[in-house]
Amino acid sequence: MYAYPLSPAWKYSEANLRQLLPEIQLEDSDITTLNKVAWITFFSNTRQPDSQHNHRYISDWLSTQFSNHEFFWDQAFCTFGFGLYAHRYFPVTGGLDNFYRFQHTDGFIPRETSPDGYEVHYAPSQPTSLTEATDENNKALNAIRERKIRELYIEENKNNPPLIAHAEWRYYLMSRNLQRLHSVIIPLEHYTRWQEKNRQVKTGPLEGLFWQRAFGSGMDNIPLGFDVWTRDEKKISSHPDPELINISDLLDKNDAWFDISAQMKLHYDAMANIERVLGHHEQSEIYRTKSEQLKDKINECMWDYQKGGYFNVQDSCDNKEATYTLSMFWALYAEIASNKQVDAMLPMLTSSLYFRSAMPYPALAQLYWPILKWLRLLRYQFNKDGNYWQGGSWPPLVYITLKGLMNYSEARQDAWLEYTASTEKYLKKLTQNLINASTSSGITDPVMLKEQFYEYNSPSDGGPGKRNDEKQTPAKSNFLGWAGLGPIGLVQESLIGVNVHENQITWHLHRQDTHGIRNLKIGPGLINLEVSPGNPLQRSNFTLSAENLFRQGIQTLKVIYREEGTMKTLVFNMSELEQCR
Repeated sequence: MYAYPLSPAWKYSEANLRQLLPEIQLEDSDITTLNKVAWITFFSNTRQPDSQHNHRYISDWLSTQFSNHEFFWDQAFCTFGFGLYAHRYFPVTGGLDNFYRFQHTDGFIPRETSPDGYEVHYAPSQPTSLTEATDENNKALNAIRERKIRELYIEENKNNPPLIAHAEWRYYLMSRNLQRLHSVIIPLEHYTRWQEKNRQVKTGPLEGLFWQRAFGSGMDNIPLGFDVWTRDEKKISSHPDPELINISDLLDKNDAWFDISAQMKLHYDAMANIERVLGHHEQSEIYRTKSEQLKDKINECMWDYQKGGYFNVQDSCDNKEATYTLSMFWALYAEIASNKQVDAMLPMLTSSLYFRSAMPYPALAQLYWPILKWLRLLRYQFNKDGNYWQGGSWPPLVYITLKGLMNYSEARQDAWLEYTASTEKYLKKLTQNLINASTSSGITDPVMLKEQFYEYNSPSDGGPGKRNDEKQTPAKSNFLGWAGLGPIGLVQESLIGVNVHENQITWHLHRQDTHGIRNLKIGPGLINLEVSPGNPLQRSNFTLSAENLFRQGIQTLKVIYREEGTMKTLVFNMSELEQCR
C-alpha cells in the first residue's frame, strides 16, 4: 500500500550516538557495559534496502538477525521495547514500514517477509495425519490431500501477533511525531478489520474472542492441550474428494487463544489513543468500547478461578486448556487482570513448580516435570535447556511479564517485590554472559561481544538455549533483534524504572545507589533524572531538569517508591523542572 518510505534517512556518527541517545547512570559498571554493548550491537545490525536486487523493503531497518528474512512481531518488539529511544537518531520504525509495504488490499500483513519481495509462508514437510489417510492405490488423491493440508496450515499460520498499533503508539509517546500517526492510521484500520474478519470467533459461547495457531502466535513449538490442528486436518485427509474443499470454510473456528485475545485488547487500546490524538473522537470511542468488551469477555471466559490463571478455551468457556505458559502474563501487560487476579497469578512466578528458575522466566511451566519425564510424556515436557518454547527464557515474554508487574506494583506490593527482584536477576544473568565471554577469550572490544545476545536463553543458567535435537542446536547469537529488550528496554524502564506516558513520566524507584538517566529525548524536548536515595526519600535527593516537555502535554514526573513497607509517591511539576536548566 506504500510506494515511498515513511521513515527518514540517517547516517551513523559517533558524535550523534553520544548526543542523541539516552545515557544511563548506574554505579554498577557491569550493567552500564551491558547497555553500551547492546547499543553498539544495535547499530552494527542495521540494514539498508538494496535497489540493485529488486528489494521491496523501502526503509532502513534493524535486522532481527534470524536470517535474511524479517518477522512482523520481532519488528514490533524492536520498536516499542527499546528502539524508540533512538527516535532522534535512527528510524527504527523503518522495520514496520517494510511490512506495511507488503500489506494486502484487505488489510492483511504477513508474519514473515524477505527483502527481495516475497512473503514467506511455512508449511510442514510432512503433515502429521497425511500418513493415516494415504491411499496406496491413488497417488493423485494423496497429492491433492497433501496440497490442501498445506494450504490450510499456511492459511492458519500466516499472521503474527497484532502488536503493530501498540508499537506505533509507544513510538509516538517518545517521538511525539503526529505526522507519522496520520500516515499509518489507514493501514492500521485496514489491519484491524482483517483481524476481526479472519481471526475473531463469530458465533457461540466464545463469540468475540480471537484464535490463532502456534506458528502464527510466534511460539512455534509451545505445547498445546487442545489438538485443534489434527481435528481440522482430518476434515481434509479423510475427505473422499478433497478438491471440493474450500479452505476458507475451515476457518470458522470455535476455539480461542488467550495470547491473541489479550493482544487485541492492547491493539484496541492503542487504536483508541491514536484516533483520539488525531481528532477522530467517534472512532476512538468505538475502539475504546471494543477494548472494554473484549476485556470483559476474556475475564468471563478465559480466567480459571481454581488454577488462578488465563487459558485457551474450546467450544465453551468451561472447556479450558491445562497448559501453563508464561504468555498468560499478557493479562498484566494489557491490564486485563484485576488486582485480585494478579494476587492469584503471582505465586506462579515465585514457585519452582511453575516459572521460578535460575534465569527468569521459562516460557513453559515446570509443573510436574520430574514425573512427566519419568513417564516419558514428552508432549508436555519442560526442557531445562529451553528447547525453544518448551522452557526457553524468551526476551519478549520476560519483557511483557516484568512490565506487566510494574502496571500493578503501586497497588500490589508483592508485584513490586517480584518485578524488582527478577529484573535484577535477569539482567545480572545477561551481564554474566558478557563477563564470561570476555574472561574466557580475553576479548574486550564491545563489537566482538555481540555474539552474547541470544534469541532465547537457557532457564537453567542464562546462557544460550539449546534445541532438543541431535546437534543440540544452540539459540541464535548476535540476536539484537529483540535481545535488546533486556539490555536497553528493561535497564531503562524496569531497573532504573523510568517510563514515558502521554501526560506523565513515571519513575519506579527501587535502587539504593545513585542512578538515573541523562539526555532522555522526548519529541523535541528532553529530561535528565538522577537520584541519590535517602531514608526517608526527600525532594532534595533528586537532581532533575527538563526542556520543552510541558508544552507537549507532559505535566508531571511521578516517583513511586517503597519505604518501610509502604508504597509512597512524590510528584514534581514539569513546569518547575523546566526552570532548573
